[in-house]
Amino acid sequence: MEPSIWPRIAPIWPSSTHFPHPVDSLHEEDDTRLVDVEDGRTCAEPPTLDSHGFELCRSPCVATDLDDAAQLEAYLAQTARLVQRATRADLVVPFHHVRIDTELGECGVLPPRARTMRRGAILNVWRNVSSEAVRSKPLALCHVGSVAPDDVGVYYLVEGGEGRAERRMGMNLSLHYSPAHRWSYFPRMTRDEALVFYTYDGRADEPRFTFHAAFDPLPDTAPDAPPRVAMIVRCAALFE
Repeated sequence: MEPSIWPRIAPIWPSSTHFPHPVDSLHEEDDTRLVDVEDGRTCAEPPTLDSHGFELCRSPCVATDLDDAAQLEAYLAQTARLVQRATRADLVVPFHHVRIDTELGECGVLPPRARTMRRGAILNVWRNVSSEAVRSKPLALCHVGSVAPDDVGVYYLVEGGEGRAERRMGMNLSLHYSPAHRWSYFPRMTRDEALVFYTYDGRADEPRFTFHAAFDPLPDTAPDAPPRVAMIVRCAALFE
């Protein structure tokens, strides 16, 4: 990974460790496939958090300027309430947020009450914060029920650069292709909508993860379509 990229993603892994192996032990695997992505607005079964691992929520944005500290604080509180309604969690704590065009990373602290909870989950809330609807690189999400345990792997993100004695690393889950995977997206999302989805759900029966990725091109994407500007808030949801 290029050295300039690491500072932008490091807040996602606040407990990142050092990579204990030679860099030449790393290799990249590219497996490019064409997949169908259905319109989540028109599908017969509207996606929900319980059935698909993700859900589109109507949620008019309370902030007009997320660079303003007071408005950002109000927006994070709105996001926590949204996740609490969607999941019926007893406690929701936003712990990291990032805007795609600029890094606004920040980590929250869980209160002592969190230690007594029986189940925990991590959810992302993805919102278009532009005044224009999303017209390029929308977010696609994979239905959790279409992902088998053997489809899930792990990959490392390792800090690049020459002559480093130690390199920090983060780990994330990867998804191996399967024709059984089902993908959805929601075209032309506005700032009054929010996508809520699990990135981890520690249910007793089986942990669940919602894989997601931007994709391009859309058939109706104009060459002069404005770039996507999105805010992502990561929340811990805890259940008694």
